[in-house]
Amino acid sequence: MHLTLMFLQIAIILLLSRLVGLLMKRMGQPQVIGEILTGIALGPSLLGLFFPQVQHALFPKESVDLLKSLSSIGLVLFMFLVGLELDMGQIRKMYHKAISISLGGILFPLLLGVGAGALLLNSADFFPPTQDPLVSVAFLGVAMSVTAFPVLARILSEFRMTRSRIGSLALASAAIDDLLAWMLLAVVMILSKGTSQAAIVTGLGIVGVSAVSFLLLRPLLAKLAVWLEEHKHENWILPIWMVLLLLLASVTEAVGMHFIMGAFILGLITPRGWIAEQLEHRIAPLATQLFLPIFFVISGLNTQVNLLSGWHAWMVAGGIILVASLGKLLGCGYVAWRSGETPGDALTVAGLMNARGLMELVVLNIGLQMGLISPLLFSIMVVMTVVTTVLATPLFRLGTRWNQKQEAQVGRLPVV
Repeated sequence: MHLTLMFLQIAIILLLSRLVGLLMKRMGQPQVIGEILTGIALGPSLLGLFFPQVQHALFPKESVDLLKSLSSIGLVLFMFLVGLELDMGQIRKMYHKAISISLGGILFPLLLGVGAGALLLNSADFFPPTQDPLVSVAFLGVAMSVTAFPVLARILSEFRMTRSRIGSLALASAAIDDLLAWMLLAVVMILSKGTSQAAIVTGLGIVGVSAVSFLLLRPLLAKLAVWLEEHKHENWILPIWMVLLLLLASVTEAVGMHFIMGAFILGLITPRGWIAEQLEHRIAPLATQLFLPIFFVISGLNTQVNLLSGWHAWMVAGGIILVASLGKLLGCGYVAWRSGETPGDALTVAGLMNARGLMELVVLNIGLQMGLISPLLFSIMVVMTVVTTVLATPLFRLGTRWNQKQEAQVGRLPVV
């Protein structure tokens, strides 16, 4: 019975995710928006609100654990791909300007998020009393600073601007932003351990895992990649990397960090070139088309938009959206403009960096699991995630049109 239900659940999830994703794509939005909305629709916010018996029959509590396990596999694969897609060579080419923009995109939302969190501490509805309030507020600030690197890359690809100067700058800035955000999240997770001894053990554990990965495992993988390519052993690549992926995920989970950290680290240290292309070709379809839609539904089951029942909750939601958007638009846009970019290009970069997408959902689910935020604040942050990701494409188009308009005006100026 459980297997029958699981197969039915996955079939419905994949079908609806694909249909709604294609609908969003026709509307000029990233497909991930449709997948997020599908997850929310199948949860208590829509299906559970209007057809509670159907929702309970389709997703009974006892069946959710199995879906969570499948979604965890999807997260491991996805975070490996995120690490794999970060082009360190591209980052080095535009390092100075990209690091400035990414720091603006981290610090502005972080400070505004911490300020918003401090105001919300007066209410018991947003942060569970079991955690240190300072850690919860710090988590909210970090959650505000996340950028959806995969969504940004997909938008640039759809507009054929991945290799353009402004596209490369946006990608490099988003890559550094995500690296810094995950480092900050790691610090918050260490602080959330409660006791200094547990925090020290976790901190030493993640430092040790990172050191072994970058200093020992990385050069070994480089030699292995050369050997595999020379001997054309394509069939060995996936099994070897899957074993390493699961081992690193297990180790980071065991030392008190989240398993996605191990997956992300392996993606970073995997040699670029032929091996990376082979892995992405094999893993990406499975991760994005099968496992990640299940993760979106798990997030949707945790999202309860009906908790936003009063004017106060919706005012908080509006404030969170405003704070999150202003943090990115001012932080990235102002710094890009001061770095010599035109106002149009600055808006283009800032609009793309404002998208949160799947990366934000990963962070929020970690916060909910660790008891750092309440179900109400989780739901508010999911609404913010959808809104900021939806705004990314219109802001991108507005920035490019602004540039085109300025170039046309310059072209009409009389030659003296």
